[in-house]
Amino acid sequence: MKNSEKKVAIYCRVSTQQQTTDRQREDLLKVAKEKGLEIDEEYIFVDVISGFKRGEIRVQYKAMLDEIEQGHIKTILFSELSRLGRNATELLEQVKYLQERNVSLYFDKEKLWVNEAETKGLGNIILLHILAIMSSYEIELFAERTLSGKIAKVQAGHGGGEERAYGYMHNGRKEIVICEEEAEVVREIFEKYVAGASSLEIRDWLVGKGVASPYCRKIKEFKENRKNRGQTEKNYKINADSLVWRTSTINRLLHNELYTGKRHVVYRKPDPTNPVPAKKRKEREIIYEHVLQDERLRIVSDELFLQAQDKLLRANYNKNNAIRHENLLKHLMRCGECGCNFSVGKNERKEISLKNGGRTYRCYGAVSRRDKAKICKEGVELRMWKVDGLVLQLSLMTFADSDWERRCKEQFKKLTEEIDILKNAIMTEESKLRKEEERNEQILRRLLRWSGQRANINVDKLYDEECARYENVCDEMQRTLERMRIELSKKNILRDSLEKMRNDAVLYKHMNDIQNDKKLIKFLVNEYIEIINVYRPCKSWCLIEIKYKSGGSVWGTLKTHRYRKSEMFCDPATTFHGVELQTWVVPNWDNAFFYDPKLKLIHCNGKSKYIEQVEEGDYTFEEFDLKIKELEMMGSFPLYDYENDRFVSACKLE
Repeated sequence: MKNSEKKVAIYCRVSTQQQTTDRQREDLLKVAKEKGLEIDEEYIFVDVISGFKRGEIRVQYKAMLDEIEQGHIKTILFSELSRLGRNATELLEQVKYLQERNVSLYFDKEKLWVNEAETKGLGNIILLHILAIMSSYEIELFAERTLSGKIAKVQAGHGGGEERAYGYMHNGRKEIVICEEEAEVVREIFEKYVAGASSLEIRDWLVGKGVASPYCRKIKEFKENRKNRGQTEKNYKINADSLVWRTSTINRLLHNELYTGKRHVVYRKPDPTNPVPAKKRKEREIIYEHVLQDERLRIVSDELFLQAQDKLLRANYNKNNAIRHENLLKHLMRCGECGCNFSVGKNERKEISLKNGGRTYRCYGAVSRRDKAKICKEGVELRMWKVDGLVLQLSLMTFADSDWERRCKEQFKKLTEEIDILKNAIMTEESKLRKEEERNEQILRRLLRWSGQRANINVDKLYDEECARYENVCDEMQRTLERMRIELSKKNILRDSLEKMRNDAVLYKHMNDIQNDKKLIKFLVNEYIEIINVYRPCKSWCLIEIKYKSGGSVWGTLKTHRYRKSEMFCDPATTFHGVELQTWVVPNWDNAFFYDPKLKLIHCNGKSKYIEQVEEGDYTFEEFDLKIKELEMMGSFPLYDYENDRFVSACKLE
């Protein structure tokens, strides 16, 4: 318990843990000694905080106020007014609060005492208000000057904060460069993630390998910098050696486009006295935006980065069942009615006898939740075993089709031609950009020669106009190039996937081998299926559209209610897992069929190479169903329990 005698306190504040309060502390201890004031170590309060925004917790300041409320403190020393409040209003409120509790305040920078004796009289009150306003103005001016310095730093080719990203560092000229040791770790993280490893698995791999975390590296750098400047070693709240990688750190790393060499720095108008945190402010004014593609900073290829973004986009996990239980298709399923993803749920029907037969895929827009309105009236909830079995069966039939390899070859050839055309277009655009740079340089040199020689020409105005014109032209060219490069990367990814399909086409003819390999099934699904659209053409049936990365799709059907006996198959010659369920088998590789969810009609353009007998026109689900059955384009599928890696007879669940 602290002594009941009233004490003199010191309050210090810095913005980050990398800064130090040593100087504030030493200066204020010196002031206390000069004024004959004794300071106990336990009455020195230090806060490390980004700024005095409302809602932020100043732990040590609160502790000091608790001591004041108990009557233990009579005087507080501050280095300057801004240590007490970031704006004039807050500062004066705090002064009033402390004065009401008979606490004297001293601000060393302003050489100002604030106590009952010193603040009597109108003149002293006005002086205090003026100093508070000036302190607030100094904070705003300092923020603007700091921002100007940062912008000038970026324009000079130096780092704008990106050098703190893992994989980069400063060189001797304060330019951002690649740190090769860390860059190799970044490449491995991207490659492992794209290959199928989760963020959690990558984290365990990094920790097991003993790779230092990004924050650990920063702490060690700060310590080294202090040592080089001759400063005393700073004790941090967190032990740097105990810091390990987090999945959140890995996810941020995977989202960072700087690893493709794209520098994108945005500075917004500073407003340090605004009580609303910067992240929550809307429509903040942009002062400066710097976008530049710098190949010297590239660590990963555009293709690898885009593959990672695609996987991240699909990995919006439901935090409950989708994590606790393995599932095959959730990340690929999308409601064709509302566009929402699917979540993993559990059917509450009591008659489900099998252990996991009640688990379902549910349209996220149709799920009733307290924190989210129901937005999909047509959304469905489908048994997981049914959907997995249908998609797997139709996909295996597709891979085993003799026409599959031919389609892959045709698509591969077409993509190769498109890639060559796109590469030539990029080279042409880059050539135009170089010529524009040369033209701009020539014009500026000519204008500089005219300066002081031609009085009848406003050289400064022409110079500014040319710079503005060149900047606009270059920005447009850079945006065009970026769009072309992204498109090229996507086509390269698709072509690589098609090449793998071509090479592995023979493997997929052995359907039994694939069915017995759970990892291979997961690989095939992720490698070749682009999206699975689920439509609701009528109350009892769903239309399942399986779109493949090679182009085109296959249509199947799934009943939302119990199947009749006439809708089941049990033929030992064609079914290998007992009773199977009926489905369409509609190949739509040439996109001759299109389903309109608003009109609930299937449109046929009459040009299908695979079902030539279907004439052009619009069909209801029932009409199209009759047509498919007449043409014997029907098949069947077993239930598939992916979690336990087994096929199940449909009669056990129905």
